[in-house]
Amino acid sequence: MNLTQCATPALVLDRGKLLANAQKMLAGCHARGTRVRPHLKTLKSVEAARLVVDPRHGGIAVSTLRRRAR
Repeated sequence: MNLTQCATPALVLDRGKLLANAQKMLAGCHARGTRVRPHLKTLKSVEAARLVVDPRHGGIAVSTLRRRAR
């Protein structure tokens, strides 16, 4: 798909960069013994959230339970 054909608003990401950044973030958290809980309202994408949720701990942050249920 051409970007000019996307309905707006649209989230356009470089999947490789997103994955590399998520792995770097998780590695930094693991090295410090901390956990990360991404805020899904910021991501606005279930697929992106799956890339950044820590497989060791899981967990997400949401502003309301109703958002989580969607």
